[in-house]
Amino acid sequence: MDELSVRRALYTDPQQLTPETLSAIEADPMLTQLRTDLLHLDADLQQSMQINVPSDLQQRLLAIPTEQPVQTTKPRRSAWLVAASISMLALGFWLWQVPSANHVGEQALAHVYHEPAALNASTPVDAAELNVLLDDLHATWRNQQVQVTYARYCHFDGLTSLHLVVTVDGQPVTLFVLPAHHSLKASPRFADQRFVGESLQMAGRDIVLVAENAALLPKAQQMLMESIQFTS
Repeated sequence: MDELSVRRALYTDPQQLTPETLSAIEADPMLTQLRTDLLHLDADLQQSMQINVPSDLQQRLLAIPTEQPVQTTKPRRSAWLVAASISMLALGFWLWQVPSANHVGEQALAHVYHEPAALNASTPVDAAELNVLLDDLHATWRNQQVQVTYARYCHFDGLTSLHLVVTVDGQPVTLFVLPAHHSLKASPRFADQRFVGESLQMAGRDIVLVAENAALLPKAQQMLMESIQFTS
């Protein structure tokens, strides 16, 4: 099994590997170390998404109205309102986890929030490894002066897309390179309370940029034009 195929399998999912791929990794110390690093990164991502909620939170919230002076009708109504609020919060959290929107910008924001550890990655991605990932998109990275700190394939609303984080003026900017054909609606500009973003087209592909500082987007776009080249 050639090294290029092994690296592609590792970056796609370092946990789910065929016996043939595992044998090739175990025979190469560099590939073994790469898998270890990717597994650690996956563990950090999973840990960052854990939200510890006390098991008795609902009971404690429902008990709050009963601690007030006894009245004829208000406590019962308050308890009902608290229960309804809890249900609405649970529904809102579920909707956030399963986005129903089909716009590029909304999917990009949801994905950035889903992988917060990617923004904190600081180890530069090797240029050869980066080009292994880009090869599946028929592209190459030609600007070695730009620091890429995160590079993984991810599922972008069911699409296998490339998720990159680059450093611009010392701050992280997220890039998503989408496949040539997809059904998501365009989002030239989008934002929420924390992030701003924009999408542009290169060689018939949508590329989405997301940053916390809007001033970084024009610089990131110029950097992108100088860094990535599509071969077809």
